[in-house]
Amino acid sequence: MALSTDMNTSWVISKYPATDLDGKTVEFRIPGQHSSLQGVGTFEARQLSGRRVVIRIRFHVLPDWTGKDGVVFRVSKDGCDQIEVHPDQSVAHYRMFVS
Repeated sequence: MALSTDMNTSWVISKYPATDLDGKTVEFRIPGQHSSLQGVGTFEARQLSGRRVVIRIRFHVLPDWTGKDGVVFRVSKDGCDQIEVHPDQSVAHYRMFVS
C-alpha cells in the first residue's frame, strides 16, 4: 500500500531530503481495490537523520460541513520509491504513480 490514513510516524529512506519535498506539489495516482485515487496534493515532509524521512500528502478538497479542506495520507516505502521529478512542472513539482 503506497498511502495510509494512519498518521503514526513511519520513517522511510528517501532519495529526496525532506527540504526538497516539503511544501511542494505532487501529482499522484494510487491503485485501490475498486478504483484508483488520483489528484494533485502537497507534500508534508520531515527529516530524522541521514536519508530517513516521514512523508505525507495533503490532498486538497472542497471544505465539507466540518470545515475540513483536505485529507492527509502517509506515504509508505513503496510510494516513496515511486517519487520522481514531474516532467511537466506546470502540473506539479513531483509525481508519484504507483502501479
